[in-house]
Amino acid sequence: MILQALADYYDRKRAADPSAIPEWGFEHREIPFVIVLSERGEFLNIEDTRDATAGRKKGRTFLVPKPPKRAGKAIRAYLLWDKPDYALGLVAEKKKAERVRKQHRAFRQKIEEVFGPDPEDNGLRALLAFLRAGEFDAVWGHPTGSEVASAKGAYIGFRLSGDTRLICERPVVLKGIQMAVASDDAPVAQCLITGEEGPIAALHPAIKGVWGAQPAGGNIVSFNLGAFETHGRKQGANAPVSEAAAFSYTTALNLLLHRDSPTNAHVSDTSIVFWAEKRNEIRDLAGALFRDDQEVLDDPDRGVDLLKAVYAAPKQGALPGGGGGERFYVLGLAPNAARLAIRFWRPTTVEDFAAAVLRHFLDVEVVRPTWAARYPSVAALLRATAVLGKEANMPPNLAAGVVDAILTEQPYPRHLLAGAVQRARAEQDVSPDRAAVIKGCLIRVAHHSAIDPEVSVALDNGNVNVGYLLGRMFAVLERVQDRANPGIQSGIRERYYGAASATPTAVFPTLMKLKNHHMAKIENRGAVVNLERLLGSILDGVESFPTVLSLPDQGRFALGFYHQRQSFFTKSSEAEEVSHA
Repeated sequence: MILQALADYYDRKRAADPSAIPEWGFEHREIPFVIVLSERGEFLNIEDTRDATAGRKKGRTFLVPKPPKRAGKAIRAYLLWDKPDYALGLVAEKKKAERVRKQHRAFRQKIEEVFGPDPEDNGLRALLAFLRAGEFDAVWGHPTGSEVASAKGAYIGFRLSGDTRLICERPVVLKGIQMAVASDDAPVAQCLITGEEGPIAALHPAIKGVWGAQPAGGNIVSFNLGAFETHGRKQGANAPVSEAAAFSYTTALNLLLHRDSPTNAHVSDTSIVFWAEKRNEIRDLAGALFRDDQEVLDDPDRGVDLLKAVYAAPKQGALPGGGGGERFYVLGLAPNAARLAIRFWRPTTVEDFAAAVLRHFLDVEVVRPTWAARYPSVAALLRATAVLGKEANMPPNLAAGVVDAILTEQPYPRHLLAGAVQRARAEQDVSPDRAAVIKGCLIRVAHHSAIDPEVSVALDNGNVNVGYLLGRMFAVLERVQDRANPGIQSGIRERYYGAASATPTAVFPTLMKLKNHHMAKIENRGAVVNLERLLGSILDGVESFPTVLSLPDQGRFALGFYHQRQSFFTKSSEAEEVSHA
């Protein structure tokens, strides 16, 4: 299903813009240096296609024949383009001189094998004449020659004088390349993706752009050891995918993973790609959800209001954002040595995706100060549970588990709640995002349980859970201390929050004694009366201080503390507190 969806995406993109998507046997590749030849094969110039405006010298992109895989010490030349050692016989180290000689010979021989020793095309004849002459001193003597030799990993292409494209892009040459694409010795079988018979790919093209994967890329489908093979089949024959289909799905995935593409996001240790049958605004919103693009999430026209419109569209007969049953796909990938692991795969529709994201935002909604983002991204929520707020400190698989829970509307991973509670205890602080995580985790469990009570967005005076009540009480006790000692640097929150949220009976008796001392110092007696009244109303629901609180109740403690503190910042609460002054 995954490979079929990717292959279909490739077909749609190519049908929409053939010039932007390479066909089977080709790919787009940066070629920093282009050698210009005369029709007689004489060297004329070196064109430097690099552009430094993007912060690094980035070469111009050309359509080139797809290169074979290079592994180990095997010599495999690319067709009509390559690195200086293959294309020009550049010897960087004397001890490798003999190997470079073989590489350069392989480069020329590959052209002759595909097009013959005397091709009809003028560009091919000029290139072969240049290579056979082997006189490259003019190249290295050119002002740009030293950069060609020193540029790490630079590729070289060739162009005929008067042409605007590379020799490998000339129409006659393209047809010759297409005829030579299929492997002559490839077995023929029915393709698992297309259902049609064709030459089966032994090795699938590499997939690049997955965070943490090897720079050379990885594979979703691979059989590199005999233990993985069966019934005498070798490599790709164990899961037969035609060479054309393998090219289609890998090209599509590389396109989705490209660093400039809006169809991917990196969250912690997981790379996420997402695409729809047609371009729509939901795709851009998905990127904002997974990344840190608060400008989009909080924009009514592009953010949650758009989600609401898409979700309501079928009932209203309208189709905003590309709705109408259109398929929407979300794929999570992670590195696994030379392979890529599938963390999750969720094919859905635009409307169902909108509904799932709306449910997520509803579940993590908490009352927030004016400075805090209303709809935090997934990355922001995850950072609230990590040490020092760094994604690198998150547990493995957590990001993938959270995204999958959002898409399936299932409970969030339990260790997400544990992370938020632990960070609140360690930092003695319940931030808006941390409270949102805790509330989301608790309410998702409540949705799937007849026992656990739901939690509210803001202060809930009717919540009788002991953890929630003790959290509220702790916030009131901190308030009492603040009124008694304005500007105090290290109060009961810094000293007692961790113990109070986990082992209340060890701390609250001491805090109640301190409360009496602090109340005596407050000059505004009306405020004292109201604070005592508030504490009394909370204590009415607490029969005794528990020895320990479970993890969910520690989460409710944090929420009660957060809700009560936020209520103090509203004008109504301030007015009530001093009403008896």
